[in-house]
Amino acid sequence: MNIRIYTSSSVEGLQDWAHDTDWGWYQGIDEELPALPTLPTNLSPAGSAPLLMVDDSSQRSRAGGDLANAIAVYRWLPDLSPVQASDVRLWVWLCHHVFQEYVRARWPEGSPESLRSHWFFKGRGLGALRRNALSRLWWAVHLTQNPVGQLPEWGSVYQPSDPFEYTALLLERQDVYQALIERSFGSDRRLLFAALEYLRQRNEEERGKASKQIGKELNLILRYRDLGWLRGKFIVDAVSRSMELGAQG
Repeated sequence: MNIRIYTSSSVEGLQDWAHDTDWGWYQGIDEELPALPTLPTNLSPAGSAPLLMVDDSSQRSRAGGDLANAIAVYRWLPDLSPVQASDVRLWVWLCHHVFQEYVRARWPEGSPESLRSHWFFKGRGLGALRRNALSRLWWAVHLTQNPVGQLPEWGSVYQPSDPFEYTALLLERQDVYQALIERSFGSDRRLLFAALEYLRQRNEEERGKASKQIGKELNLILRYRDLGWLRGKFIVDAVSRSMELGAQG
């Protein structure tokens, strides 16, 4: 399969077309996508595009397949670099020409704002990448898989038998992904792993409560403390203490 990307002007033209047609194609109305210019890439996917599965019986069940789908997308693009994965034109093309049925099933909400966020991009940086239906999956795996391989010092904290254990925690709840990835510390592996390790040590009910607080507490830590010298379990301890203080008041 030859993977292409839209040109920047094509992305803008496609958004204009979506608006002018009241987003009909995106909601399954039988229309033809406009033929807009694309560019070739040097990406070599691993075989045919994976079939991404969605259980559309409820909002919670739709999210239940995120982990398996994220791993499938990541493995399908084995030579994709972070620089290439930051190119919105790639993900917009994939959403419209390879995984369009998945995007419709996973994000069926019909508001223009929701459709724009998941089929295109809204904003900049990791926050925008978090919202797109496909880039969010790739980045979830890239940032969290095999933590000891990415950060050898993490072996003194925890060595998961499943390389995607932290990925599963990140995708378990939308508010966890939003809290940890959209903020400035989202690309700092030490802080990200420390937050996920804190969540791993809690049961499901405790994780649900903590997920609404953890991003705020990490921002407070960074505002008042220099964590650059902390390593391993010491940064996990700092996150834990901050969460405990936050819960008290």
